[in-house]
Amino acid sequence: MRSLVAIASSEVQDAATMWFSSLWLRLKDRSVQGCGRSSMGQLAICRDFAKDRSLLQWSAGSEHGIGLFDDGSMWTWGWNDHGQCGNGEKSERVEPTQLDELSRLSHQWQTTIVRAGGGHSGTLFLSPLT
Repeated sequence: MRSLVAIASSEVQDAATMWFSSLWLRLKDRSVQGCGRSSMGQLAICRDFAKDRSLLQWSAGSEHGIGLFDDGSMWTWGWNDHGQCGNGEKSERVEPTQLDELSRLSHQWQTTIVRAGGGHSGTLFLSPLT
């Protein structure tokens, strides 16, 4: 269990929660803080892997997450028992895993929405980049 230190509400851009009390806060500087249970990698997004890129969009599923970064890369992390992390496996992702094919597509299409649900994730590509 990871504890969260006090953060001023004026610094928080948005928040996401998962089952079993995992909480993420995206701050205005696009960094991420989290607290709660991380037995299956739920808080992996809070690690240093994202320090050199900005998180543009993210979504929390029941125990996993998906994120789109300013460099066009997409990453998933957490519980993956239904394959919801999109990496072709069904094992926990205790470290964020880049989704190579979706990252490639995000450079060709305008990525509009990334979302995670109970046992699934989704990405919507709307229009080709010119």
